[in-house]
Amino acid sequence: MSEARGVPMPTPVDARGSSRTGELARRVLSTAVLLPAFVWILIGAPAWAFTLLIVAVGMLANWEFTRMFARAGVPVLRDAGLIWGALVTLAFMRPDRAGAAFAVVVIGLLVASLDRGAGE
Repeated sequence: MSEARGVPMPTPVDARGSSRTGELARRVLSTAVLLPAFVWILIGAPAWAFTLLIVAVGMLANWEFTRMFARAGVPVLRDAGLIWGALVTLAFMRPDRAGAAFAVVVIGLLVASLDRGAGE
């Protein structure tokens, strides 16, 4: 651990202070709007709406994951990761083909990472 002392951060830490009341109000408002939609999708919506919800949540999580890496200075393929990640999620709609779809996604990401050197 002693080697980490004095190493500069790749990006500055965001130290702005936020209003706790404003953030709480925003969270309550988003819950009031999104919770009924979520319950409707779980109970009364067609199956494709539930699939769309799952893919959207997966893409949001993937976006946040790649954003953390980008802020740390690690190069990422955000667009390719979002697209291929959504395809992996959709592959589980047909469990009999999930393994093949996952293999295609991994190969696609590997090929996309090889092309990164051309633009730099």
